[in-house]
Amino acid sequence: MGKNKKKLYFYLAIIIIIFIVPFSFDVKANQNQQSSISIFINSYPYKADIYLNKKYVGQSPIIVRDIVSSKIEVKIIKKDYFPFSTDLKVEKDEKYKSLYIVLSNKKISLSSLDSKVNIKSKTYDSPVSIENMPSGFYRIYKKNDTIYIVPDNFKFFISLLSYFLTGFSTYLTISNPSNVNLIVMTVASAVLSIYFLFTTAFPKKVDLTVNTNPQNKPDETLFLKGQSLINQGEYDLAIDQFLAIIDNFPESYYIPHAIYYIAFCYDATSQYEKSKNYYEKLLQEYPIIDFYDISYYSLGKIYYDSKLYEKSINYFQNIIFIDENIISRATVYAYLLLNYIKLNLSGQGSYTNEIDFYFEQVSGMRIGILRGEVYYNMALYYLSQNKIEDAKVLLQRIISDELTYMDEAIALLKTIK
Repeated sequence: MGKNKKKLYFYLAIIIIIFIVPFSFDVKANQNQQSSISIFINSYPYKADIYLNKKYVGQSPIIVRDIVSSKIEVKIIKKDYFPFSTDLKVEKDEKYKSLYIVLSNKKISLSSLDSKVNIKSKTYDSPVSIENMPSGFYRIYKKNDTIYIVPDNFKFFISLLSYFLTGFSTYLTISNPSNVNLIVMTVASAVLSIYFLFTTAFPKKVDLTVNTNPQNKPDETLFLKGQSLINQGEYDLAIDQFLAIIDNFPESYYIPHAIYYIAFCYDATSQYEKSKNYYEKLLQEYPIIDFYDISYYSLGKIYYDSKLYEKSINYFQNIIFIDENIISRATVYAYLLLNYIKLNLSGQGSYTNEIDFYFEQVSGMRIGILRGEVYYNMALYYLSQNKIEDAKVLLQRIISDELTYMDEAIALLKTIK
């Protein structure tokens, strides 16, 4: 029997070694290989405090990079607004998540465009907006063409019940003054009655703002006018509208949009230094997902044109391709290739691996007008590597396809023996 037990233990040990131990290593390996994720968090109003897994990370809008977790607890807090909490589940191979939350004000506003509004027994014709309503319970219903807003009467009915209980318990206590339970009930109901007396008969004064002629808010009017001027090609006048938003409405929803369009307008008028400053301001202060990739792309192009190739590479590499219909992966790869070629040709380092990699990538992609520039610079690189025939092939393709840099390609071919 002892020998059989030893054999049994031996076989169990073999099973554990074969199946369980490798599995445990696989689990650890998978945990170590869990990829990181970037999270865009935005709120309106802006500058709300953001907590991830109970740790303060900054104010909205914000991008938090290199998070390694399968579940992220998010909490957003701002004074005079209700806090917001949620859990984000991170899927495998997910590279980014975005969260945009409109925080609920503790004092709300209501607007009506096509119905009359009745509040405090007074009726207002549409359009009308009612602001500064305190938080609480309201009954809102529509009858005929009028919307009625009535504070909930729940507390009032509770107060009537508490008055009744106070009177009844007082009567019973007088009839039986030695009963301790009746005395406790009388005191409790009396306290409750006093509380509801002051919260129903003497409610807190509320100053409601009723606007009987609501129009677009001034910041919205400026923004729409700025957009219209851009469409007309009046970039300088458009910049004035967007600057007015930034200067006069620091809490406006349109602040990041105004910063982006100022950068865009300066870019369109070849004022690249000013454009660069506003793109960088946008990414630093308002890194919202709407403008993230396009800002990095624009800065990458500006630094490339300024011959600051390492900075250009840094910005292009930060693009995460949120929408490839807006930012093409092929175009980004083409600019990365051009940057590495320029660095290599200027003697600022050897980037053979990077050049080979990105040229292989873009060779099978549509890069549009950049193809001529890529072929020409790649030919220069081949010549620096003494790959004469490879250089000739690319130069001849520029000429045969009538791409950009065709004149330069013809001139360069004449110099090659």
